[in-house]
Amino acid sequence: MTSENSLQELKLHSKYLVLDESKARYFIITGGRGSGKSFAINTILLLLTYQAGHTILFTRYTLRSAAISIIPEFKEKIELLDKVDDFKITRDEIINKGNGSKIIFRGIKTSSGDQTANLKSLQGITTWVMDEAEELNDEDIFDKIDLSVRNKIQENRVILILNPTTKEHFIYKRWFEDRGVAAGSNITKDDTTYIHTTYLDNLDNLSESYIKQITNKGVSEIDPPRSNWQARAYTVGAFQKYPELDEITFVFYIPVRNEVLEGTFTREELPLLVKQLADVIRNGEKVRPQWDGGFPEADALSPSVNCRFCKHEEYCPSLGGLAVEIVQRISGDNLPKENIEDPTDPNTVEHLYIVAKVVENWAKRVKEKAVALAKDGMEFQNLKLKSMGATRKCTDNIKLLEIAKEYDLEQEDLLNLISIPLKKVANAVGDNAPKGEKGEKSRSFLDAVENNGIIETSEERFTLS
Repeated sequence: MTSENSLQELKLHSKYLVLDESKARYFIITGGRGSGKSFAINTILLLLTYQAGHTILFTRYTLRSAAISIIPEFKEKIELLDKVDDFKITRDEIINKGNGSKIIFRGIKTSSGDQTANLKSLQGITTWVMDEAEELNDEDIFDKIDLSVRNKIQENRVILILNPTTKEHFIYKRWFEDRGVAAGSNITKDDTTYIHTTYLDNLDNLSESYIKQITNKGVSEIDPPRSNWQARAYTVGAFQKYPELDEITFVFYIPVRNEVLEGTFTREELPLLVKQLADVIRNGEKVRPQWDGGFPEADALSPSVNCRFCKHEEYCPSLGGLAVEIVQRISGDNLPKENIEDPTDPNTVEHLYIVAKVVENWAKRVKEKAVALAKDGMEFQNLKLKSMGATRKCTDNIKLLEIAKEYDLEQEDLLNLISIPLKKVANAVGDNAPKGEKGEKSRSFLDAVENNGIIETSEERFTLS
């Protein structure tokens, strides 16, 4: 498709070389801010026009003016390639003068309505690029345009460029959930190639100030408005309150990241938006009362990252089922899936105890790994790095006593604030005894302390092993 040397000269990440090699029809390109995905794909599209017979359809859900919003980005790539004389640029097309291959820019939704029919009628499309694909929520529209990419001369490609999307989106369900592909994968499976990059893959092209900003702030990504439930809910309310509005542009301003995210909704979408929100509310109203009488069925629950905010988290049957599945994946053991809420059978209890220990250790490793990656600058869709402070320990207790006295805190008052590790004191007493008497002196010290009634003993602790 392209020149590998050109890709390397422009410092495009090697992950994108698979676009040259893969024979897949679909390419799912994901990554957060600063990952370089748009830069890479736009550059590759320009290089693709050097092959004769290509017509590339580049779309966004809303594209008001390609000449203002997107073509300048392509002009920048043309200048970087030092190929300005090779292209003719109009208000909505970029044409390779050498062979007539071209990139045409269109919006799916315009002020005059749905343009799907017009896009389907375009002839000779070899590659369809859906930029900001998370904003396209109608799978039928996708399928109609997808079916129009059927050129017999050149390879046909459908390239979806998106920020990580919600699990409710048809893209996630169709290309990740249904195919068993984990988000963030870099693989080819069946007719689809997945490419995922983060800002860590694009460090050579990022300024020092930008890198410092995202590594120091640890600010999580925010879903763009069209795939953001909060934005959808507010939009529905605004359409219902102001019937004279035909279009609403919802904007997130993120000053800490110097970002602006916006998405445009039309009144035609209102029924679909209402249905999506109603489904969420209806499911909640159906399941919530079941907690009053015990536990809902696990199949009625949908565990997600938001479970950490739920008061039922500690004893949710769905999360218990997830724990069992995790251990089965780790160990391959055939562990029970029933009676996990309040088990009484000894075999089930024993199995679940093993599950709890394995998941506990696994979860500790995962949390440590996630925090380390966040400190290195990795962005998560729903989590934000937060400092929990740091512990401080006095390294010179004698000096501490002197300073405390200077501030009118007597030694007796200071000692009352301190929790002294009794075992360490007993060991120190034993260390002062002659050889062979250390243990006896240590035990004698503990007996003397207890006889004076100054030890408070907690309840005995037990474990299973």
